[in-house]
Amino acid sequence: MIFNLMASLILMWYSPNPPMFWAYIFFLLASVLLMSAAFSRKSFGFTIMYIIYLGIDGIGFLKTLI
Repeated sequence: MIFNLMASLILMWYSPNPPMFWAYIFFLLASVLLMSAAFSRKSFGFTIMYIIYLGIDGIGFLKTLI
């Protein structure tokens, strides 16, 4: 959850034009860690949810790079 907090602080501090590259990196790291935790607990619903979050943040990150 520290990674989500860091991304939120980046968005807050640099609003209205935050550096989305760094925010997405923290969001992606948080999604990967939460997904692996859900997978290790054998929680199907949370694993799918974090895979979807990873996909959404991945698309946003790629759009930031382009």
